[in-house]
Amino acid sequence: SYFDGELCSVTEDPPPAAPYGYDWVGTPVIANPSTPLGPATAVTIPVTNTLQRQLASLELTKLITGPAPGLGLVNGQFDFVLNCGADGSFTASIVVVGGVSNKVTVGGLPVGASCSLSEPGRAAAPPGYEWEAPVIAPSSVVIPAQGMVGSATVTNPLKRLLSALSISKAIGGAANGVAKVNASFAFQLD
Repeated sequence: SYFDGELCSVTEDPPPAAPYGYDWVGTPVIANPSTPLGPATAVTIPVTNTLQRQLASLELTKLITGPAPGLGLVNGQFDFVLNCGADGSFTASIVVVGGVSNKVTVGGLPVGASCSLSEPGRAAAPPGYEWEAPVIAPSSVVIPAQGMVGSATVTNPLKRLLSALSISKAIGGAANGVAKVNASFAFQLD
């Protein structure tokens, strides 16, 4: 106990372990009183400890699948959004040249955050091809512990556009000969 008129000072022992995904930073800020305790007057001494979020990374891989002739024609930028709710939203882009897979590491992500991954923008499909829906695995990631790198893969299937071809067969010549034609004709496309 303390006596009226006594000047006191507060110190803090080391704090308990920080919650998962956080670190204690700096030293505690203690607002010690500069006046002695007064007669029967309670004194409040604020002590502030600061938590800081730990950060980690996510390696994002871009894969392109589909017919070989079209793969080599894929060139351009693919854009991604990592939506971590209250922990923020993060963006990244990957450039693909000649359909070759590529990677990017997104850093500065809050440890323990649960994030959904989406691909809102992609390079134009080559002429004669179209993109099918991207396959995102996993579509939701939990950012790993500090110093660790999580991973996700976004695969874009490329599909060849198909066209309809209609062939019309006409037979000319003598009218009575044309009427007697009863045959099947075969065609080959090259």
